[in-house]
Amino acid sequence: LHNRIKAVSMAWRMHPQCQVHRDEFVCIMGFASVEYAIVDMACSYAKAITVPLASSTAGADLGEIFANVEPVVLATTMADLELCVEHATQQKTIKSLLVFNYDERVTEEKNRIEAAKAKLKELSDNTNLVLLKDLIEYGKKQAFSFLPMAENENEKLAVIIHSSGSTGKPKGACIA
Repeated sequence: LHNRIKAVSMAWRMHPQCQVHRDEFVCIMGFASVEYAIVDMACSYAKAITVPLASSTAGADLGEIFANVEPVVLATTMADLELCVEHATQQKTIKSLLVFNYDERVTEEKNRIEAAKAKLKELSDNTNLVLLKDLIEYGKKQAFSFLPMAENENEKLAVIIHSSGSTGKPKGACIA
C-alpha cells in the first residue's frame, strides 16, 4: 500500500496529464476503499489539499464547491463517474479526472470509461481522464523523494470538509 501511495505522489509531480503541485486542491468523490486511501494519502505526500465529497451532494452545491476551491484533480469511483465528467467539463481548473475502483475486466465499466473519455474530449479541451492504476505504474518508474518542508508547514491547510450546515448551503471546515 505504501509503495502505491508513494508512486501516486511521484506521478503527480511529473505525469503529463495528471499533475498536482503543493497547495493545490484535489476533490475526492467516492466511498471508503483501499484506492480511496491511496489517493487521499498521496495528497499528503504531494502536500496537496484534499476535499472529500459525498456523492449525495446536490449538483448545484458541487458546482459551488468546485468554483470555490478550484481543484486541479477530481478523483472519482465508477459509481460517480458520469456526475464527475459533467462537472469536470464545466470547471476549467480541473485538469484531470482520476478514476479509481475501476475493474477493466468488467465490460460495462470499460464501456463507461470509453464514453467518459469521449465526452471529455468533446466538451473539454483541458481535462484528461486518467486511471489510478496507470498513475501508479507511471509513478513506480520515478525515484521517490519527499518534498522539502515549506515555511509554516505545520500551519498548512490539509483538508476541507464540507457539510450543508443549517442553511442548506455548502460550508467548509478547514483543517490544518
